[in-house]
Amino acid sequence: MLESILKLAAEKGLTQIPPEANYLITLTQEIESYVDAEIFRQAAEEIRAGKNRTMKSPYAQVIRSYIQEYS
Repeated sequence: MLESILKLAAEKGLTQIPPEANYLITLTQEIESYVDAEIFRQAAEEIRAGKNRTMKSPYAQVIRSYIQEYS
C-alpha cells in the first residue's frame, strides 16, 4: 500500500522516488494535523448546535467512552 501511495505522490510531483528519509515522518504529521482539525471542527459544530446537538462526533464518542470506562 505504501508503495502505491508513494508512486502516486511521485506522479503528482509531491515527492520523489526514493522518498527522502524524513518523508514518512512529515506525511504522518500532516495526516495527524488534518485528522485533529477535522475531529475538532465536528466537535465545535456540535457545541454550536445548542440544545439540538447529536453528540455523535468522534470527539464526543471518545469522551463518552472514557466517562463510561472510568465511572
